[in-house]
Amino acid sequence: MALITFYDSTELDEEQLTDSLNGTDHHWEFVADKVEPTNCNPNAEVISVFVTSNITRAVIESLPKLKLIALRSTGYNNVDFEAAKEHGIVIVNVPVYGN
Repeated sequence: MALITFYDSTELDEEQLTDSLNGTDHHWEFVADKVEPTNCNPNAEVISVFVTSNITRAVIESLPKLKLIALRSTGYNNVDFEAAKEHGIVIVNVPVYGN
């Protein structure tokens, strides 16, 4: 069971993601704002963001339990890869988004 925090979320995201996650043993929460160190839940093991959020070293270091960054986009230049690697965090994206 993991706590998943979705940032940059819209009502449609909330509806679709909740439908997809119902029936799993995960817990999830939605934050309409982009991710910032000040709005991070330190218990989150997974975060999911759109391209409007920058996952900086400060964000990563404010999430001590983080194991996975799931980008809801094809691009991933908004992530500090070095910081993620240092903390053993896996990064995934959607390579065929929009196809």
